[in-house]
Amino acid sequence: EAHSDEMPIMPQRIIAELHKAVSQDAFIACDAGENRLFMTHYYQVKRAGTFIQPAAIGGMGYAIPAALAAKLIYPDRQVIAVCSDGGFVISMNGLVTAYEEKIPIVTVIFNNRALGWVKHGQKGRTIASEFADIDHAAIARAIGCRGIRIVEPGQLEGALLDALDSREPIVLDVVTSIKPSYEDVMSPLVRPLWESLEEGKPR
Repeated sequence: EAHSDEMPIMPQRIIAELHKAVSQDAFIACDAGENRLFMTHYYQVKRAGTFIQPAAIGGMGYAIPAALAAKLIYPDRQVIAVCSDGGFVISMNGLVTAYEEKIPIVTVIFNNRALGWVKHGQKGRTIASEFADIDHAAIARAIGCRGIRIVEPGQLEGALLDALDSREPIVLDVVTSIKPSYEDVMSPLVRPLWESLEEGKPR
């Protein structure tokens, strides 16, 4: 999947391209949701202390404000916010701050038009977990940031390198496949407990 040319783009391909593009000391702030599960499973950090994420119940909307803070602390390092479309709409107002204060973070959106973790957990009984096809790159441009919508895997490398080299805030809105699920990266040790909770029979 890390080399897949499938469209919509596989999350594994996005993560592989991100890993290739970032510098050794790049700082990544991850959001809550399936995007975080995929990142913690597939992304290999290059140095200790370069990856942060919300824990416990998970704070959607964490990535952008965390990235803004990190860029203020580490102005000479690449700083990337990785989020889903759900997490992005919760904290996209942070881009106003990025634009006004000239804080050049890179935001990468896994845009699968859904709350992926919720949708997959609903097992086909979809309730309020799908989104319309929203162009988040256009929203970024309306705010004053650069916004690029990526629909083909071959666009990823150039867009990431350009964004990481930029001195202005940029949003890469990546049209992402909904096929991969949290279940694909779930530990075999957790699966029996998770299945029992889904069946309403806690062990």
